[in-house]
Amino acid sequence: MVEWICTSCGHIVQAEEMPTVCEECGEEHTYERVEKLDWRESCDDEFSPKEGGKMDIRWRCANCGYTYRGEAPLDTCPSCGGICTIVNDTDYTPDRDFDSVQKY
Repeated sequence: MVEWICTSCGHIVQAEEMPTVCEECGEEHTYERVEKLDWRESCDDEFSPKEGGKMDIRWRCANCGYTYRGEAPLDTCPSCGGICTIVNDTDYTPDRDFDSVQKY
């Protein structure tokens, strides 16, 4: 069983396949797989991935904008189903209007 989290409302569900609609908020194609990372403490780095650990990279479909996390890009997008360009979106910054944020 795999855990999936809705990126819109944070609802977590356990299922073999990614749900297409969130049962809590009703949004479509908003689930991401919850990755369980195994960490250990070391002298050099407080939190280091265990030997053989996997990288958690954020990927985004350039066609429809669907995002997911994983080690490598998929061949086809699970949301739009098309063969599209999957781009590494690990350094993702949401589009925000920071000029409207009150500064102190």
